Amino acid sequence: MQEIPLSNSDVSAIALTMYDLGMLIPNSESVPEQPEPIPGRETDCNLAVLGMPVVTVDEAISAYVSAFWTRQTWHPQNPTGIGWHKLRAADWIIGVPEAAAALSTLDHADANGTHIAGRVQERFAEWKAKPEIWDAWIALLRHAVDTARPLVMSTPDYEGPWAIAELLDAEDYRACA
Repeated sequence: MQEIPLSNSDVSAIALTMYDLGMLIPNSESVPEQPEPIPGRETDCNLAVLGMPVVTVDEAISAYVSAFWTRQTWHPQNPTGIGWHKLRAADWIIGVPEAAAALSTLDHADANGTHIAGRVQERFAEWKAKPEIWDAWIALLRHAVDTARPLVMSTPDYEGPWAIAELLDAEDYRACA
């Protein structure tokens, strides 16, 4: 599995279930600030962030791109889960250490007899989302860890779901940041 299309309700149910199970961490205070594009070169900055060719990639553009991806990929040194902000908005990169920590918390909860299935059913019913999405999400997280590939909740490039959770290939500009 490489990707899952997700509605807003799906993402909400996933996030709240993860919160209930201790898989999300509230760390947004430490996230680096959004860098400001270079005045007069906003388009070049945006194109460079997207991995598109720009007229001139000089030190200023390189510094902007580096600051942008430092923010998008940021996580604590030793994460204990996935930062909640990464499920709140699209295009945040979920690193392998974050996914591994979240799965460890889930596996520990399961070993301690936490009623995971009941939480999933409750949260997904609350958001009118299909509980099978939870299984697909957990499978995607496990695949990310097993293959050492980050994942992202990206914005779709067509009308449809709110986001697409997808694994990043090594060649993807977002994985190389």
